[in-house]
Amino acid sequence: MTTASKNTTKKNNFDIDIRLCRNKDINLLVSEMSQYGKSRFHIKRLQEQKDGLSDYLIAWHDGKPVGHILISWAGYNVELPSELQKVPELNSFEVAEKAQGKAVGYRMIKKAEALVKKRGFDRVGLLVNPNNKRAIALYEKVGYKDSETGLHLFKWDTIDDHGKELKGSEKLLAYVKQLA
Repeated sequence: MTTASKNTTKKNNFDIDIRLCRNKDINLLVSEMSQYGKSRFHIKRLQEQKDGLSDYLIAWHDGKPVGHILISWAGYNVELPSELQKVPELNSFEVAEKAQGKAVGYRMIKKAEALVKKRGFDRVGLLVNPNNKRAIALYEKVGYKDSETGLHLFKWDTIDDHGKELKGSEKLLAYVKQLA
């Protein structure tokens, strides 16, 4: 597991600190950035981090989480051509509405890329819905390119805090960036 690091940056007076998730962060993540499965979403990602499968980065502003991104060291969660199978994937990426437009997403991506490069990888990837034009614009702005491998079916399932099973799927594009 990568050790926690402090990455405080400022844009338009919006200070953020980007660091690895910790046990004590879960309650705030649940209350401020609820997801499918509520606490289980964040607990699962923290456990993956503890198991060495990922790094779960949280962006903080004024003591509250305003974003998260997961680096999956095992690569994409979908079947891809062999040349992309061992590329670390950025996923579980979200910026709170109040923090959007303040370069939080950009800074989280840059922090994640630095960790990927530090681990010795020369590429990083992500999956994106082809209809999410805002995300695609950000990814392309920071150097990600469509892998041109078509749409890939991503399936997910979780259990919410009330024991209800949630399932879903969507067709996504695989984007890749060559790290300098």
